[in-house]
Amino acid sequence: MAVQQATMNGPGKLADLPNTAQLTPTVTRVLGQNPSLMTLQGTNTYLLGGADGQLLIDTTSEETAGPWVDLVLSALSGPLQHIVLTHRHPDHVGGLVPLLDALKAKGAPAPTVWKMPNPDEHEIIADRPEWSDEHLLKTLGGAHLKAAAGPIAPLASLKDGDTVSVPGVTVTVVHTPGHTADSISLLTDAGEVFTGDTVLGQGTTIFTDFAAYMGSLKRLLSLEPKVIYPAHGPHTPDGATARKHLEAYIKHRQEREDKIVEALRAISSTPGSLGTKLDAIREHARESPDAAVGPGGAGGAGAEMAKRAVEAARNSSPIASSFPMGDAAGSRGATLALLCRLVYATGHEGLIRAASFPMGGHLQKLETEGRVKRSRAVMPTVVDWKVTENSEQDVYEWVG
Repeated sequence: MAVQQATMNGPGKLADLPNTAQLTPTVTRVLGQNPSLMTLQGTNTYLLGGADGQLLIDTTSEETAGPWVDLVLSALSGPLQHIVLTHRHPDHVGGLVPLLDALKAKGAPAPTVWKMPNPDEHEIIADRPEWSDEHLLKTLGGAHLKAAAGPIAPLASLKDGDTVSVPGVTVTVVHTPGHTADSISLLTDAGEVFTGDTVLGQGTTIFTDFAAYMGSLKRLLSLEPKVIYPAHGPHTPDGATARKHLEAYIKHRQEREDKIVEALRAISSTPGSLGTKLDAIREHARESPDAAVGPGGAGGAGAEMAKRAVEAARNSSPIASSFPMGDAAGSRGATLALLCRLVYATGHEGLIRAASFPMGGHLQKLETEGRVKRSRAVMPTVVDWKVTENSEQDVYEWVG
């Protein structure tokens, strides 16, 4: 199964986005046809330029490439000269080969495909090889693209400050790591910024390096973008809205870290209290459907996942007795999943899984700063408000 990496923590109903939209005379958005909890309405891909030549930003998931390719081909108003990939995730690169095959079948010239090489390629090969440049390159054997020299040939390599142009439009690469190490944004001469997954149009995104991510948000803010075109969700219509959106992202992330610190401090100061705190959330959720799914309601998860969270709370029993008590190992801390459940005050399993990515980034930062320590202890695993097993797991404890 392809892993879609854009995620939201709320709010409410998603904006309606058409399959194809001419946003400006030189910018056309083509929706990736891959909506989900993790991709919101789907991956936004963008065609820039016009009759004399066009540039495509990102593709879609492999599973939805067929209908997306048809939309792209219909939206083209000139030869597709360049394809720029904002980062390595499957919902951004999965449609690349099907599109190249379709261009070849039409007798169209081969485009140049651009990507920033993974700075952490060695780690990615070890941990998530399907996201590696090595894996991507293997899929390109004999593909219809204009080959380039460099470390990820036949792809053309990008670095911060590079430019890619078609008649009438030039984009400048802005390295914005944090979501992934290879994440880039693209700045046009008109002050438009295509942010990939670094900033979404609705909700918040995941990150793997919190410090780098906050630096990227502040760099984007310093660009004073006139418009933000995200890879998921609606675009911002003007500079004032773009600034407000970025400032809200920075504020949200700091507030989230403050809540994590508050939760860890509370557990540490009262050893053995985590299970009791979770039982209080569970009991409240039994009486309130909104509480069952957590802040922001069901969001893009769909009615069935929200209904499951409500039913799980109502069909559950107290779980506090399964947690370490007193001075036992693990009694002053929480696992990542349990901390997500506590901080988000939710039993919504989809939200907990999605929140674990950014929560992990926060914990990594706090651990690096020496404010949180990680150890191993036997802790319960909770699914649908039931303890499914007790096993040795990573436990995070406040020490700062």
